[in-house]
Amino acid sequence: MQLHAYLIPLGAASKWATWAQEKDWHGRWMPDWADMENVLLRAHPTAPEWKAAEGDIDDWDDRSGGEQPTELFQVGAWYGGTGTDGDASADEETRAFLPSRKLMETLRLESRGDFEWWDDAGVAVFDPAPKSGAPNALLLRRDLLHRIEDAGYELFWTALVGHEHFVPEHGAPRGDYRWITASASYRVAENQLELVHSLATLFKVGPEKVRTLAWNIKTRESDVRG
Repeated sequence: MQLHAYLIPLGAASKWATWAQEKDWHGRWMPDWADMENVLLRAHPTAPEWKAAEGDIDDWDDRSGGEQPTELFQVGAWYGGTGTDGDASADEETRAFLPSRKLMETLRLESRGDFEWWDDAGVAVFDPAPKSGAPNALLLRRDLLHRIEDAGYELFWTALVGHEHFVPEHGAPRGDYRWITASASYRVAENQLELVHSLATLFKVGPEKVRTLAWNIKTRESDVRG
């Protein structure tokens, strides 16, 4: 599963909701986060070599043929290390998500320790993976949603799930090979996490659509501010 969050202008959610209907995110054709490698973590986010992680998104190739509803911004980037083996205490460098410069400025954050960004109330944004071994994710303290709104933005998420229905033991997929892709999008509305759209499809070799599948996922989550 891949979850990806974006900042969109406050009040533009209806445009994005209309645009997102029946969208299949398979192939990850939505703008992806910047993949930052061979850069120093302590130089984030102001050094010139971190420019790709500022959060700005140029027009992208919408495979559905539609037009980008409004501007949108990345909330994070992927840090892949310095590209050296200077740390002999581990087999490989620590890799994790970090906030884009746009999100840091919106939330007025500063770095205080590796992969932790603070405001006056404490840790505001962090990736738990380096300390806990959990899956990499960029987590945001819930009460900060109001600060995003005050800055004129709201969050829009895409969710992509893939599942191989049958995996051949050897060689290329046979004619009976099947796979499922499922796509959804969410937004925060009236302090609640709200489902914008969802679809799931079974495919066979071709690729050819076999049928649309029922996908019962949660439509609302109350009190997301905590």
